[in-house]
Amino acid sequence: MASVIQAALCAVIFIMIGLRYSPYPNSRYKLSISLIAWAACAVTGMQCVSLVGRMVLEGEFADASWFNTAFYALAAVLVWRARGNVARIVQVD
Repeated sequence: MASVIQAALCAVIFIMIGLRYSPYPNSRYKLSISLIAWAACAVTGMQCVSLVGRMVLEGEFADASWFNTAFYALAAVLVWRARGNVARIVQVD
């Protein structure tokens, strides 16, 4: 059950950062924030594909920790509140 929830949370984070976010017209480009956003998008996307792939291809649920699921829930809430803007979460000036 934790793996299904974790896959859904990873999909939310991936979609919010990777597909839904669009920068403001007057925003500045920050390399460090872009790298953090890319890493978060890549990691959560790969985690989602890994969990769903195991459920679909092998027909069994992956071993997922409830602690990791709680972390992904916290990250999903932060990303959702920031509307995919990682710079808002990190608050770097």
